[in-house]
Amino acid sequence: MSFKKEKKERIENYILELIKNGNHEDVKQKTIYACDISPTTYYRYLKNLKDKNLIKEDKNNRYVLADVRKELFCYKNKGLYEHEIYENDIDQFIKTLPKNIQNIWYYAFTEIMNNAIEHSSANEIHVLVAETPLDIIIVISDEGIGIFNNIKSFIEETTGEEISLEDAMRQLFKGKFTTKSENHAGEGIFFTSRIMDLFMIASSGLFFSHDNYKDLEAKISDIVPNSTLLKKGTSVMMQLSKNSNKETRTIFNQFTTPDEGFFRTEIKLKNFCEHGYPVSRSQARRIFDGMNLFKEVTIDFEGVSDLGQAFCHEIFVVFQNKFPDIQIKAINANENVQGMISRIINTEKLLKKKVKN
Repeated sequence: MSFKKEKKERIENYILELIKNGNHEDVKQKTIYACDISPTTYYRYLKNLKDKNLIKEDKNNRYVLADVRKELFCYKNKGLYEHEIYENDIDQFIKTLPKNIQNIWYYAFTEIMNNAIEHSSANEIHVLVAETPLDIIIVISDEGIGIFNNIKSFIEETTGEEISLEDAMRQLFKGKFTTKSENHAGEGIFFTSRIMDLFMIASSGLFFSHDNYKDLEAKISDIVPNSTLLKKGTSVMMQLSKNSNKETRTIFNQFTTPDEGFFRTEIKLKNFCEHGYPVSRSQARRIFDGMNLFKEVTIDFEGVSDLGQAFCHEIFVVFQNKFPDIQIKAINANENVQGMISRIINTEKLLKKKVKN
């Protein structure tokens, strides 16, 4: 059976997407079913992709996307300017892609590279750019102080309170956090992490990511073999499809306005509560520390099965009474969580009503 060029490309891209997403066991059956082709035709497509060097076998004899090209750049961290690095070295990988993708990469790269230049205290910074048939992947690495260690030290020095490395890492979920407020607004990681298809930071054995990606260490190790940067320094990995429809203005419009600036934030509660059960007031205070800098705070309860009364009261009563002009919105709350929130809020309303009377 002979297919038109458009259909052939569609089938090839479908197989590539399945391989990219790690569906190794299901690639064959899903392709045969979704594309209505025979096993013989499927294997012919697989061979064509391999012959074109678009896929390869890994050490476990599973197909993975091959690198179209891959290059490592090393810089002495002295007199560096992120825009010059982008124009001289990075743009060659991006300039033929659609304008929206060019804009995203310019913003993302310059923001993260600037962080490495100004915050890492590293002597050298490494940038690895990899192009696959579907994506551009950029890893910015250094062997400096480590981003989470830097945040931890800053908070302990400015507040006098000890915090864990995990809690230091979680500050990045909120937005507006910076250790150098005179030069930074604390927006770069917040927005960059939301506009990328995949964004993760590895440092001090910890991973920062908005989503629970499987095998986070393996994902970075596939790009940076034998990397020791997961233990020392910082490694930031960004990945974006070459066919992405995303726009920088879309992500900015979700959280900013020309008049109010960066006024809205959104946090996934499961990223702050490892066991999925927020209970105590101290947890709530730690999570909502700094939220008074925003006018709107959205709490995403996805993956949270239940909610402690004290935790809920601290946010929806204590914090809300202290900052009545801040709007707190709950999304993806199950029946148990929404019930607790409603009871806490309604009880507070009744108490206020009795006091007035």
